[in-house]
Amino acid sequence: MLSEMGYVGFAADIFGDHGYDLTNLTEVFTLLPSIRDDVPLFVKRINAAIETVKGLDNVDPENIALIGYCFGGTGVISYALSGETQAKGIVSYHGGLSAGLPPVTGAITAKMLIESGGDDDASSSIEDLEKAMNSGDATWEYSRYSGVVHSFTNWDDAAPFGVYDVRADVTSWDHTESFLSTLFATDDAPADESSAFVQMMAFPAFVYVAAALGS
Repeated sequence: MLSEMGYVGFAADIFGDHGYDLTNLTEVFTLLPSIRDDVPLFVKRINAAIETVKGLDNVDPENIALIGYCFGGTGVISYALSGETQAKGIVSYHGGLSAGLPPVTGAITAKMLIESGGDDDASSSIEDLEKAMNSGDATWEYSRYSGVVHSFTNWDDAAPFGVYDVRADVTSWDHTESFLSTLFATDDAPADESSAFVQMMAFPAFVYVAAALGS
């Protein structure tokens, strides 16, 4: 879908060489905290993906965004809260908000779009995240969907947790399209002429880097 919007998409494996069987959820859940709770490591791997994308011939290195799902959604939030500057913005889909987020110690430069199920995150977690974003003077948007639980973009109804929801899925993607268009737009060129993004998912943990096309 990103290519149809005029962007370069790049999926980065954040887990790396670890020896775990990612088809075995028991092993996956053993591995996740070691990365989620080590924010410097998480951010380092995301930045490595961004550097790879910047080196592609058809990418504008000044127009980079991150999209993360689930574990990846937590990662891109942590990236923004850490004050990292290589990505212009982040989009988090049903990312975990209750654990692993870093303290904010400076300005948050990446614009933030958070898409969350109304029955997924506790209100206290949402309040804590908003306080963190505001403490870094972030530009942020937050959409929640009533009656929607975790993994609402996952079409696989046999997933061990979460339930697909077509309303939240379609609406949240519409929000993402608008967010990226505004994020990458310039005074002299429309967004679809030049941008890239990194996307992160959970199993395996991908980061999708969205980038504008370069000249």
